[in-house]
Amino acid sequence: MQMKRFPKKFISTMEAQLGGELNLFLDAMQEKSPTSIRLNPNKHTGLFQEEGVIPWCPSGRFLMKRPQFVFDPLYHAGCYYSQESSSMLFANLIDFQQDIRILDLCAAPGGKSSLLLSNMTADSVLISNEMIGKRNFILQENLIKWGNSNVIVSQNKAEDFRHLKSFFDVILIDAPCSGEGMFRKDDEAVEQWSESLVESCSHIQSELLRQAIPLLKSSGILIYSTCTFEPSENEHNLIKAIESFPDDFEPVRYPDATQTGLTEIEYIANETVHYGYYCYPHKLPGEGQFFSAFRKSDIQSSGQKNENRGKINQVSSQIQSAVDQTFDSHGLSLFEFKNEIHASLPSLIQTLPFLKELTLRKTGVRLGSAVRGQLIFSHESAMSFDLSYMGEKVELNLSEALDYMQRQTMSPQKDMASGYFQYTYQGIPIGWAKNVGNRVNAQYPQEWRIRKQRPLI
Repeated sequence: MQMKRFPKKFISTMEAQLGGELNLFLDAMQEKSPTSIRLNPNKHTGLFQEEGVIPWCPSGRFLMKRPQFVFDPLYHAGCYYSQESSSMLFANLIDFQQDIRILDLCAAPGGKSSLLLSNMTADSVLISNEMIGKRNFILQENLIKWGNSNVIVSQNKAEDFRHLKSFFDVILIDAPCSGEGMFRKDDEAVEQWSESLVESCSHIQSELLRQAIPLLKSSGILIYSTCTFEPSENEHNLIKAIESFPDDFEPVRYPDATQTGLTEIEYIANETVHYGYYCYPHKLPGEGQFFSAFRKSDIQSSGQKNENRGKINQVSSQIQSAVDQTFDSHGLSLFEFKNEIHASLPSLIQTLPFLKELTLRKTGVRLGSAVRGQLIFSHESAMSFDLSYMGEKVELNLSEALDYMQRQTMSPQKDMASGYFQYTYQGIPIGWAKNVGNRVNAQYPQEWRIRKQRPLI
């Protein structure tokens, strides 16, 4: 294995942080990265039960070898997500027992958002935001596959949320950074690193914090994370942010940090000791991460009220009847958004009017379009675990499921009725198809189809 060469300035920064542990750290940075995934608790398959459980995330698994995810239909169906293990740690700072509103401000590709959704109550609401268009498409895809109905995907700059002052119980800023924590697994991150990149990222991160803090409710928690070891991008930014606001912020401390392998640091802002956590690969089986959290003091807020800005359109009785005959919707309510039919719980529908100034890309579960009183299904409706299809289902084997996901020509089964039906693999829905007599029209999204040539099965 060829030894990675790291920038001299990076090594000197790490020596200042680690002292005598520097060589242990550098040796770990030369090792192969562990492979980890996280199971979807709402799509049970029995997968990876023999693999090692990630200690800080019960649904996480360390895999002995890396599978070819692209050729596993259950991966595409949202039964699990490939996520770096240390990026799961932050969720243990949040109390998920209450119904809460969460903003994931820099959410793509969706790993942290899907972890939040797996822990939230059904009546909680997540706004998962990504301002960059291509990354937003990836975020939508991953959250559609994960299957929750209590999520909204937006595509906005941080400043676009300014009308939502004191609106969120939890704000997560997984900030864009210089990427030092990814040096072990990403050669491109090493090549792109520079001191000017660190400085540029620090400025962006500082602005994100400045825009996000006013959105936090009294007693709400803000979690800030990066995948870099640079103090100027981490604790130095937090000190500056906390000291620039008149509010009082209380520290939030990670439970059992040293037993987990985290390195706890202290930083002082407004004469209060706060805590930050570094994930070093020689101490913890994962890539490099930093995270820290603080809570806004529980005081009476003098901020502006978030006024309801209108109502969401209800669907016609004809569409409601058609849906009721097609799905067991498990208590979801229907609404119309951008001329399409969507479904979610009342908590999300009640939140939507506040968000009308935002660019929304996904709201709850998109069932599809109404054409002459008939519902044309979207792929999203097949991915949702909150919707149970009551019509015909056809189970596929592995080869057939991959044919479907590559949008190859398929034939109807004997005695199959014409019209829409649902394909499943190992009992898990993987998408819609339509029998038109002499052939089956695959409804799998064209932009999601598997393009890579698959091995012989």
